[in-house]
Amino acid sequence: MKQLLLCLVLSLAIFSPATAQHGEYVRKSISSVESVWIKPGAEQGIRLDYPFFENMMSSYIEMSRFDFNQLPEPLIKEFRERVGQMSDADEETLAELLQETVGDAILDILNDPEVIQNRGLALRDESAWQTFAATKARSVGLTAEELEVLMNSSYIYLPYIRSLRLATSRSQAGTTTPDASRLASSLMRSTSESEETDNHYVYIEGGIIWYAVNVSPDGEFNISQLLSITANAYGNAERGKTHSFRFGNERWELDSRRYALYEATQTWVRQLGIDTQQIKDFQLRASIVEVLPSHRYSLGVGRAEGVYVDDLYELVEVRLTPDGDETFHRVGFSRITRVGDNTEDIYNYSTARQLTGRRQGIGVIAREYPRIGYDLRITAGFSEGLRIPADQFFWLESDITESINFDLSYAYNLAPITG
Repeated sequence: MKQLLLCLVLSLAIFSPATAQHGEYVRKSISSVESVWIKPGAEQGIRLDYPFFENMMSSYIEMSRFDFNQLPEPLIKEFRERVGQMSDADEETLAELLQETVGDAILDILNDPEVIQNRGLALRDESAWQTFAATKARSVGLTAEELEVLMNSSYIYLPYIRSLRLATSRSQAGTTTPDASRLASSLMRSTSESEETDNHYVYIEGGIIWYAVNVSPDGEFNISQLLSITANAYGNAERGKTHSFRFGNERWELDSRRYALYEATQTWVRQLGIDTQQIKDFQLRASIVEVLPSHRYSLGVGRAEGVYVDDLYELVEVRLTPDGDETFHRVGFSRITRVGDNTEDIYNYSTARQLTGRRQGIGVIAREYPRIGYDLRITAGFSEGLRIPADQFFWLESDITESINFDLSYAYNLAPITG
C-alpha cells in the first residue's frame, strides 16, 4: 500500500441555491486515489493499518450522501512523483503542490476552449455529448467517462498525517484536547500513575485540506482553498491483554497496541468527518413536509443520505431583507427519532421531534447540525426536609436538613456504528 492518500470530491459545479434553500440536498461525487502522504518519520513505534483506516474514511468522510468515482491516473501522476521525492512537507507545502499538479491539470482540461464551448451538450443532446467527449478525451489521455467526472468537479480534499506515535504514557504520546468521550471517561474513572504505565497509547495528529472548484461568471474555472481542518486523537488499552474492537457488524480481536491504534484512528477520522459536515454545501437540508402530533415533523431525508437516529437538526426560517436577500434564522432544534428508508421510496420520510423553540409549520427548513455523537449533561437541584443525624458521620457538626444535588448523565449514540 502506498503511503499516499489523496481524495478528490467531485460534484455538480453549478446548482440552484433556491433548491438547496428549500431542503433538497444536491449529491456530491467523490473520487479517490488509493492512498495520501504521511510525513516521513511520522510513524514511530507503529504503522497505520490501511484497511481499517479506509474503513473509517468510508464511514465518516465518504458518507452515503456522496457518490463515488475514480480520479483519472494521468491527473495525479505528477503529484505522486513529486510528493514521493519530498523528505518533509507541511500542509501549506502539500496544498501548493496539489494545486500546482492536480489542480492545474484539471483546470487545463476544464478551461479548454472546446470543452467550454460544448459544456452544455450533455444537457441538450446526450448523443452529441458522447461523440464530443470520446474524441476530446482521447486527445488529453482520458476516457469519455473520466472526462465527464472532471466536468462535474466542485471539491477537492487532501487528508494528511503529521504524527503517529506509540507510547506507554500520555506524556510520551503527546497531549490533545479531549473530546466529549475523553472528558466523560476522565469524569467516570480515575486513572493513577501506576495504572497509566500499564497502558499502550497511540497518538495521531493531522488533518484535511479542502478546496473548491469555482466557476466564474464568464465560465472560467479556478481552484481555491476552502478550509483547513486539523484534528488530534489518542487511543489506549491495557498492555498484555486481548481486546475486542467492534464497529458495525465487524469485530476484531486485538492486542493492546493495535486496539489503541484502532481507537485513535476511529476518533481522529470521526472528528474530521464532523468538521467536514460543517461545510455548508455538505450539510443535509430538508423541509418539514408534515406536522405530526407531539411536536414531531416529517423530514424529506433518510437512509439514502446517511441519516441516523439521534442526529440533530436546527430549524431555520428563510427571511427577506429590505434589499431582497434571503437570510436564515434559527427558530429551534429537533432530533431524529425514526429514519425513513427512502432508498427506493422517496416518500418514506424520517421523523424528528422538536427539542427547543416554538412549534413550526410546513416549509420550515431542518438543517443538519453536526456533532460528535456524545451527550454530557450536568443538572443541579435543591432538596429540603432531609434528616441525616450528625452522629452518622464523624465529620458532621450538626444534622443535615437540606442539600444541593448534582446529577451527571453521559450518553453515546451507537446508531452510526451499529446502523
